[in-house]
Amino acid sequence: MPASMLGVLVVTAVVMQWGRGETMTVNPAGMKAQGIDPDNVGEFSLGLTLEYGKPGLRPVVGEIRILLQGTPLWWWAGVLLLTLVAQMVTPATGVTRFLLPLAWIWPVLIWSRLGTQRHESGVEAILGAYPAARGRMAAEWGAGFLLTVVAGIGPAVRMVTGSDTQGLVHWFLGALFISSFALVLGTLSRTHRLVRFAYLPLWYGTVNGIAA
Repeated sequence: MPASMLGVLVVTAVVMQWGRGETMTVNPAGMKAQGIDPDNVGEFSLGLTLEYGKPGLRPVVGEIRILLQGTPLWWWAGVLLLTLVAQMVTPATGVTRFLLPLAWIWPVLIWSRLGTQRHESGVEAILGAYPAARGRMAAEWGAGFLLTVVAGIGPAVRMVTGSDTQGLVHWFLGALFISSFALVLGTLSRTHRLVRFAYLPLWYGTVNGIAA
């Protein structure tokens, strides 16, 4: 698994470099399918008004708002429940076997948006106005990484309180891997379906490996 993680991280860097020259087109039908009025793109401008060429967290914040738009309250309630239950698991290593796999299957539908939203929603031309494509993609990766951290924060806290240093290292590497994996597949395929279909068997195989 560490080798595959490293491979995905390398591919992510390559994709970010490749993303500098991507072509932008408008797809009004795609925007309507996402509930966005092509004549009123302000609905989708939560993060698009950011200046990606400037340093700081503003681009990441904008990408987080785009990534999480439309996420229902019950999804956040599920994250909160998993976080609370994780604190009750004894010993601390138990969260790796049970709670962490649940926490990191919960956001799969949101992860599948990484690298795909600008294509499926037809807002490529708007984003194309920003010269720093790599900066935009890095901000999108950052948003995916932070989502992964939030989803798995309960097990991570339990690992800290239970002095499970090895589990915490694996947790961090897993967070890096998942966000990179989703962004690479989403960017290359331009559709959310590939991430969903590819992640589930990978998740299942990893869970069975942990359980064994």
